[in-house]
Amino acid sequence: MMYIFSTHSWTEDLLHPIRVDLPNQSVEISLSVSLRTQIKYLVVALYTAGTATAQGNQFYTLDVAVAVDGIRTASIFVRRKARRGDDLVVNKTVNASDTFPELAAATNNSSLAADPRSRGSFTDPTDPKMVISYEYDGTRISSGAIFTACLDALAEVPQHGQQDVGVVIEAKSVSGDCTISLRGGRLMWEAVAKVILYLYVNIMVTQRRFGGMRLSVIYEGVEVGEGVVAKVQGVVS
Repeated sequence: MMYIFSTHSWTEDLLHPIRVDLPNQSVEISLSVSLRTQIKYLVVALYTAGTATAQGNQFYTLDVAVAVDGIRTASIFVRRKARRGDDLVVNKTVNASDTFPELAAATNNSSLAADPRSRGSFTDPTDPKMVISYEYDGTRISSGAIFTACLDALAEVPQHGQQDVGVVIEAKSVSGDCTISLRGGRLMWEAVAKVILYLYVNIMVTQRRFGGMRLSVIYEGVEVGEGVVAKVQGVVS
């Protein structure tokens, strides 16, 4: 859901319900909105809920109340979903189905995890001109730390214009032991959300491998951005 929020501008009002079923996950997340609510409040609410649960390494059924000036304007619900396959479902009332990547259709070409420094590439299923090339550095990082660092990075995206270039992100996990940096003078902010989503879901979750890596964002054969997922030494998560 944070990905969907990141495709809107920081001060944009939202008055549509959203329901997201994540592939290969046992939970679904839904949003109900009773009054117009700016994206920035929804981002803060979801970030707070996501980091609180991930930091405890436990996931609960959640009801998150979003209140603006003391008035409840929206609610975010996290529920265990019924078994019905792994397809991604996004409520079309927000027209998000046209922008949310079809994760199951993606191509991930990687050498398997026997090599601690394995490398691979991932092609954007919605725009095959964009490829993420990556190489693990052999450092292990907890999935929870990487998850909250990704949330931190995604929360940054709606604060910028989607078509703006010149990306600089320095995101950190709640535990403080993982950082994600992403830079690119020719990289558009609208691509950043996809890069972070693909990094976590399609590369790390798919391989069940969470750790440090270097990555390059390539568009039409030209590198437009580069990034690093790193473990902060001396921090105990």
